[in-house]
Amino acid sequence: MTTSMATCSICYEELDAAKAFTNLCGPECTDLVCGECLGGHVKSLSAGAFSGAATVMKCPFHVKHVMPFSRWKHAADDAIVAAQNRRARATLSLQCGACHTR
Repeated sequence: MTTSMATCSICYEELDAAKAFTNLCGPECTDLVCGECLGGHVKSLSAGAFSGAATVMKCPFHVKHVMPFSRWKHAADDAIVAAQNRRARATLSLQCGACHTR
């Protein structure tokens, strides 16, 4: 069985194409990235985030586009995924004080 190889568009290391992350922000995003580079990118974005709101995970190649959670969650540390989930729950739980009661 032959393994198809690819090159990470960030670190330029060769990797098994089956393990590469692609289509990070959509089908037009054709760059390939290794899990280590994607995890580092997500960690960097998360570290600079405001603790009270979910982090906007921007694509490393198309900075005006956002990566969906399903594209980056497998490359991120469990603590970052848990923090993002916690921040999203907090953001989504905001309610208008004039018309809602808890």
